[in-house]
Amino acid sequence: MTGSAPAVGVLLFATARDAHADVVGASLCEAGVRMARVAFDTVTDAPLVLRPGKAAEFGRTIVSDGWTVWWRRAGHVPADEGLAAAEDLLRREETEFLVLGGLLSIPVRWVDEPFAVLRAERTLTQLAVAARLGLPTPETVATNDPSVARTLIAAGPVVAKATSPGVGLAPFVDAVGLDQLDLLPAGPTLLQRQIAAAADARVVVIEETAWVWCRERSTGEIDWRRTDPTGAGFSLSEWPELSHSAVAVTHALHLSTSVQDWVVDETGQPWFLEANPAGAWLFLADAEKVIVPAMAAHLAGRPL
Repeated sequence: MTGSAPAVGVLLFATARDAHADVVGASLCEAGVRMARVAFDTVTDAPLVLRPGKAAEFGRTIVSDGWTVWWRRAGHVPADEGLAAAEDLLRREETEFLVLGGLLSIPVRWVDEPFAVLRAERTLTQLAVAARLGLPTPETVATNDPSVARTLIAAGPVVAKATSPGVGLAPFVDAVGLDQLDLLPAGPTLLQRQIAAAADARVVVIEETAWVWCRERSTGEIDWRRTDPTGAGFSLSEWPELSHSAVAVTHALHLSTSVQDWVVDETGQPWFLEANPAGAWLFLADAEKVIVPAMAAHLAGRPL
């Protein structure tokens, strides 16, 4: 948070495929900040020693009191095909429990605390938090009951969206019709009132500062990722009111950073959709210029 003591070192807990950690790590190195990187998919590539309440040793890196840990994208311990399935599952679970337990036992500074992140990742929780702050949110229900969905659709257009960050499919947000409701009993689905949107907004929050990127929507567009997969339509905008709301949501979720999605209706009213503690922002125009140094400063415990 603002005013934190400078970090002794920064541990980036992020998978090797995370380009955001790449650029922030490079910025930390350029600033002379001691930095290391690990994730569950690489944690056993070097000797590992966990001393409860004292230190976590990842190879030659010793994380102890005064370090900052950026809990970004933890990944998973890879399978060992040389072990029986049950033995391998135990090995993977033990590794993740011990590593996280070891880090939690040390007085490090978290960005952000893993269990706060776990809670904040849940879309239904985010929507409830935003609503309690008095922010507009679409009518939403998660259900496997076709009759509940039928009632929702009867009142106006509805979309379905995936909310889990799993390893399976990542479908686009799309409209739901009455002819699809027979699929619901197979599993609960988040259904949401479709907002007649004129624009999308993606907001990046770090501590007390928020940066807003906006893009206009084309007619009939529901999910910008389908029609603009690189996010080229987003441009950095000045929107103090939306920035204030995004910071409030972040703090209410007990986070210091988040990446949020909002839609703007035809009257100019922004509607909160979701907040991702480890969301993507590197694709946004000029984000590397403004977000990378701000995030590096936040992790290093220096003023933004």
